[in-house]
Amino acid sequence: MYPGDNIIVIGDHPKDAILSINLNCPFICVLTGLHSLDDLKSINLSNYMIIDSVSDLIIDDIYSLI
Repeated sequence: MYPGDNIIVIGDHPKDAILSINLNCPFICVLTGLHSLDDLKSINLSNYMIIDSVSDLIIDDIYSLI
């Protein structure tokens, strides 16, 4: 969709996960407690990562998704 760009959606809401599907890009789910893990896992994601905090995210994790 965006040739030459590596886009990753980072969010905590099921709509963020759906955006990543629409953009055909990876999704990083940050669990904030506002939305349940089950809600996010119910969405058919192929390339995603779930973390507890943004501070848990390291550059190698990002590279593993792109």
